Amino acid sequence: HQIAFERACILHRDISVGNIMITANHRGFLIDWDHCVILSHKSGEKRVGRGGKWQFVSAKLLTSFCNVHTIVDNRDSSLWILPYVVLRNVRNELSPVELYETMKMLFE
Repeated sequence: HQIAFERACILHRDISVGNIMITANHRGFLIDWDHCVILSHKSGEKRVGRGGKWQFVSAKLLTSFCNVHTIVDNRDSSLWILPYVVLRNVRNELSPVELYETMKMLFE
């Protein structure tokens, strides 16, 4: 998403586990660009509102619908993906109930 933002001024706005595909070479890429916006350098255009799965939306965007979605919000979404995937897929010492409660606390 950083390259799309820097080179084409495109903001994905829906970074989540379901929108990341992993290739056979273990490289990830974003799919599902239907919530993206193309920002104009000249107009300073602002897009208010949010797209995306609320479990991965930045805290700033969750606190007010009027906040403008920025590249920082995309980065925040990206950071939440790692603990989500690790908790769901890596063996740990949590009981099923503890895992459920942890996921609920963090992502609901």
